[in-house]
Amino acid sequence: MKKLLLVEDDDAVCRYLENRLKEYCEVISVKNPEDIMRLFENENPDGVLMDYELWGGLKGTQFLEIMRERRSEIPVMMMTGNHGMAPELGSLSDGCFLKPLDIEILKKRFIQIGLIQDKINGSAPENSRNK
Repeated sequence: MKKLLLVEDDDAVCRYLENRLKEYCEVISVKNPEDIMRLFENENPDGVLMDYELWGGLKGTQFLEIMRERRSEIPVMMMTGNHGMAPELGSLSDGCFLKPLDIEILKKRFIQIGLIQDKINGSAPENSRNK
């Protein structure tokens, strides 16, 4: 099973995503900002789903840039409740999802990038970072 690093500071949203995605991939949740890069390096995730607005005014794009420098092959997707930011975040990352999140749309993107298997076809496509 592939690993997803989930970076979300809202505990309720984090638990919701953990519960909805755990049947498709191993979800590794970041509980505080100090752990973001440590878990990214040590857990070797196959993908990252990160909120734009994080703890204490931190922005997910700060970490996105570092992740790209260190492991550019790992797809990093962003989430935001700020609809005006979605186009910019989508162009910087491997996809941007608006809150409230639609799990079916997330799953389709995860299938596209090879993070989860397409249960209809029984396999994941090549890891493509199509936007």
